Amino acid sequence: MPDYFRSITIALTDPLPPPPVLIDGIAHEGSRILINGPGRIGKSYLAWQLGWCLACGVPFLGHEVLHPLRVVILQIELHPALAEM
Repeated sequence: MPDYFRSITIALTDPLPPPPVLIDGIAHEGSRILINGPGRIGKSYLAWQLGWCLACGVPFLGHEVLHPLRVVILQIELHPALAEM
């Protein structure tokens, strides 16, 4: 059997190691977080608090942040007139 078939077999049968944890119980390295819900319930404040905790390496809502990270927050909201289209 050629070596590349053995490599594929190993890749398909051996479990991948879990990704490193960023926020205990919430997010792993490489994950994205989507915050969704009705308007005016505090999603933006939650996102900013999460970003601040990740950037500073401090606990987020009681969940340990393992080390400080660089953070990008994309706040993508539609203008009310565009949401009705």
